Amino acid sequence: MPGKLWPHLFCEFARRLESAGLGTADGYELPMTQEQLGDATGPTAVHVNRTLKGLAMDGLIERERRIPDWERSRTIAGFNETYLHLDQVAVR
Repeated sequence: MPGKLWPHLFCEFARRLESAGLGTADGYELPMTQEQLGDATGPTAVHVNRTLKGLAMDGLIERERRIPDWERSRTIAGFNETYLHLDQVAVR
């Protein structure tokens, strides 16, 4: 299984987009290329591709629905959104 970075990253995207009214915890559009994800996180586009395939095989992401099992992804990632301070952001 891929490490915690990727599930955590997708959980964070979900919460940030949800707070902006642009998605939900279990589905959102992420118009980033694998190269852009690699630039943001460090690995090459090839490694990003392999990692995304691994996440899909593990049932953690899907192309049409980014996080099919929100609670499982949160648990694997050790994700706790309190550091985002979303309680201080106006909901749209």
